[in-house]
Amino acid sequence: MTETTASEKPPDAADDAKSPAAPEKVASAPTPVGIWVLYGLGVISAAVVLGSLLVVAIEALGSGSGVDLHVSTAALVIWLALVVVAAGTFAWRRWGRPT
Repeated sequence: MTETTASEKPPDAADDAKSPAAPEKVASAPTPVGIWVLYGLGVISAAVVLGSLLVVAIEALGSGSGVDLHVSTAALVIWLALVVVAAGTFAWRRWGRPT
């Protein structure tokens, strides 16, 4: 005579283990490549703007000899626009999208 062991849980008990009140996790889609490119451009443009401000500050502090400093308004607007677009996209994807 062979001895068989019965399972500890009846077959219906496995379905009871799942709680219907537990929320299911929704898999989020991966970040598209275009968004990563935009983030990269934003980081690069932020570095350019900060580097430019550093150069302007150094020139302003050390310009005792009457050196003129010319800032390109178009370049400043373009670099700052890239920073704002990248930061805005990050904020929208992080906190602004409905879940």
